[in-house]
Amino acid sequence: MALRAVHVSRRKIAILCLLGVFLLFLSYFLYVPPDIQFDQANEGPLSGEEPIHIFIPTPATQLIGMMALINSIRQNTEAQLKFHLLTDTQESADHITTWMSNSVLHDVDKDIIVFNASWIEGKFKVPKWEHRQKAFSQALPFARYFIPKFLSPDYEGRAVYLDDDIIVQGDIRELAWTKMKEYQFAALSPDCNAVTRAFSLKTSSYGSYVNLNSPHLRRVKIPWHACKLNSGVIVVDVGKWKRWKITDKLLYWTELNKEEVIYYYGADQAPIMIVCFNRFKAINPLWHVRDLGWSNGDKYSSSLVYNQARLLHWNGERKPWKFPARRASDIWRKYYVPDSS
Repeated sequence: MALRAVHVSRRKIAILCLLGVFLLFLSYFLYVPPDIQFDQANEGPLSGEEPIHIFIPTPATQLIGMMALINSIRQNTEAQLKFHLLTDTQESADHITTWMSNSVLHDVDKDIIVFNASWIEGKFKVPKWEHRQKAFSQALPFARYFIPKFLSPDYEGRAVYLDDDIIVQGDIRELAWTKMKEYQFAALSPDCNAVTRAFSLKTSSYGSYVNLNSPHLRRVKIPWHACKLNSGVIVVDVGKWKRWKITDKLLYWTELNKEEVIYYYGADQAPIMIVCFNRFKAINPLWHVRDLGWSNGDKYSSSLVYNQARLLHWNGERKPWKFPARRASDIWRKYYVPDSS
């Protein structure tokens, strides 16, 4: 009798344990921090003469993506635009000039900037566990840390940062004037709101990217399962960025990671995740439909990709100019700008 009671008791414990694990996983997938709220309201001018400052960094190997992105933005807005095009060499800068001068982009208002790598050289290391070391060993991805430096010293408005593997299908003014609260200095996309969250526990949480056991990070009080941020699309309040010394804060974590393990992946992205924690506005998901370079886009409906999405992002290895047969690549081709230089 006693043995039977023990057996039943163990069975109950096993069932309770399985139920606990199930509830843990369920809460992980359903977890959305209270700050992640989307609204359609904008707080800035959707018309007028103030230009929208757009930053696009591109190495010499991906200029084709930059050109299509610029073309997509200009075709879908009537706003005044100012592009700040960052690249890694003078040769690449000259190529951008020639490419645009001999194309439909000849009249685009732009600055072409060779990023000063000395601003970041010696201040970062490629994380030991970073798989794509070649991509992250370049200084150019860190250019977004210095956005205010490329603008007039008295400029206090908005700036938009975009990766070069993006196509914009909506009016960029909607993104640029995303409504932010007083304590928020940037707008980004939390990856727990992307479809990829259902495919990978690891890549959607802070705990998989940063070392939350570090005494320095314990003070930031980041929950392990908080949604990591995708920094391929960023809206910046430049005035707050300067007043709150965001560039210095980003460089602090970058340099500290040389002395101890602060983050495991993302040499340039992880400091942005740390500094932005609890101080960012979540971008409306339609303004960052991403992961098209990892999947074939079949996890999104055709209606979403072709009719509703305002911004498409081919983050991942399979860029639309390299894999033209992939789903949604026809959207990218619509904005393709031939190089006649």
